[in-house]
Amino acid sequence: MTAAWGDSDLEEEKDQPSEEMAHLCIMAKTDEKVKLQEYEDEVPVRGNNTWYLDSGCSKHETGDKSIFLSLDAYYGGTMTFGDNMKGDIIAIKNVGMSISHAIDNVFLVEGLQQKLLNISQFCDKGNFVSFTSNKYKIIHNDTAGNIILEGNRKGNTYTMDFNEVPTVV
Repeated sequence: MTAAWGDSDLEEEKDQPSEEMAHLCIMAKTDEKVKLQEYEDEVPVRGNNTWYLDSGCSKHETGDKSIFLSLDAYYGGTMTFGDNMKGDIIAIKNVGMSISHAIDNVFLVEGLQQKLLNISQFCDKGNFVSFTSNKYKIIHNDTAGNIILEGNRKGNTYTMDFNEVPTVV
């Protein structure tokens, strides 16, 4: 705990009896498992399965806890959103319809309103990502060239609907 004492130099207070004013600053560290439990109670099920492919986000990330198949508490770290606001990383694990239709290593980020898929994270697994003017494909790195994800461009963004995830990502 840190405390600071201060005196006022205002002219009208010089004739007053001397008083001391305490300025108190308290800092606390939050246990991420506790924070995850609290977050579970606050986050509504949004029901929107639309994800956005994003080359600017740090990792696959969402604020929607309801789509995770399981979660592991994550200790430390924040994400900075496009409006420069920040959200704590609370947990990490898989999201999807089932284990065979899941995306691994997705962060649960407090306050994040969108679901973002990091293009680099797919490439780092050795997958091939292809974009055209109206659609995209993410192709598995196996010799068969199975399509992991594909979707369409809507406006200036490429989106994915979880109801259409064909295999493990």
